[in-house]
Amino acid sequence: EKIRGGEKMKPILIVEDEAIMRESLRDWLTDGGYQVETAKEGEEALEAIAEQDFGVVILDLRLPGKDGVEVLREAKEKRPQLKGIIITAYPSIETAVEATRIGAVDYLTKPVSLDALEELIRKTLGPVQVEIKPKATPEEAIARPPVVEEAKVEEAIAQPPVVEEAKVEEVIAIAPEEIPVHLKQGKAHFDAGRYGEALKEFESILSIAPGNIETRVWIRKTRETLATPKVEAVAEGEAAPVAEEVKPK
Repeated sequence: EKIRGGEKMKPILIVEDEAIMRESLRDWLTDGGYQVETAKEGEEALEAIAEQDFGVVILDLRLPGKDGVEVLREAKEKRPQLKGIIITAYPSIETAVEATRIGAVDYLTKPVSLDALEELIRKTLGPVQVEIKPKATPEEAIARPPVVEEAKVEEAIAQPPVVEEAKVEEVIAIAPEEIPVHLKQGKAHFDAGRYGEALKEFESILSIAPGNIETRVWIRKTRETLATPKVEAVAEGEAAPVAEEVKPK
């Protein structure tokens, strides 16, 4: 169980209408040990906040219906202690001032650095810790001795464990200052349908910048495209192939 200062840590709510961005943020924070819930738009987020006590809500500024600032304002009326973080690709002084006025702890611009976001959450909620259960006393250990199953030596010798050789994927070695160039090349490969080459470019960036959210979004998008079955297009004016009828014998 995740705790902070001996107390169970409150979950995080991500409100983002773009599925790839929403899932990338969720996966990153979940891997970091946080409990995360998501919502696609403002009304769904407000319903979740009314039902559950979140520690932090991360909101995209531009949402279907109510925008992120409006959602945060209504959320704070329901949960005054709730902390809000606004993220946007369209920053302005007016929205930054308004977000701060209603209680947002920060206002981040896209592309968001995942490392910076996690550091901000850590400062807001505190570091994630794993609850350590006290060891059993000697009396408890004697009362409940561990059950040790007898090893079958003959079987172990006859069938030694098979160690599979690790597969090392080819990764392009790049320098941090080359990230924009390789990101552009990856996008060009993707647009041209060279998804394998695109994935290689994106994963090379991630090998030196794991917190680059834009790269993570493109990796997810590329993998989803690769996993989607291809449907061969029929040329204009050409009749679609008709399955041959199988006559019963």
